[in-house]
Amino acid sequence: MHRNFAFIAALTALLCFVVGCQRQQTDVTRQPVGKIGVTDSTGRRVEVLAHPGRVVVLNNTAMNVICGLGAADRVVGTSEFSRERNQFLAALLGDKLNSVTSVGKFSKPSVEKILELRPDLVVDYA
Repeated sequence: MHRNFAFIAALTALLCFVVGCQRQQTDVTRQPVGKIGVTDSTGRRVEVLAHPGRVVVLNNTAMNVICGLGAADRVVGTSEFSRERNQFLAALLGDKLNSVTSVGKFSKPSVEKILELRPDLVVDYA
């Protein structure tokens, strides 16, 4: 009787351990593509696409952030300064950097060129 109790107790402990080690399934359904609210540099609340596909970045600091977020492949336009001086962009894009359009100087970007690219998001600082 004592052996049966010890066996059942050990078996129960083993089953609890095995069940506890199983992975829990989580619902990984993606959120629909939508907009998120952000506060701009003037304190205004604006909405931008949650996952922009086409991005124009006009300064090197923002370009470093975009590259750090793993979104360098979404950049379709940049200022000449960012394009020439950003080693992250060059390293991440390689030959694709040639397809990134220059939209003019950092201090005077061409609004027409930016609009021609039909970006989902334009990043700059004021």
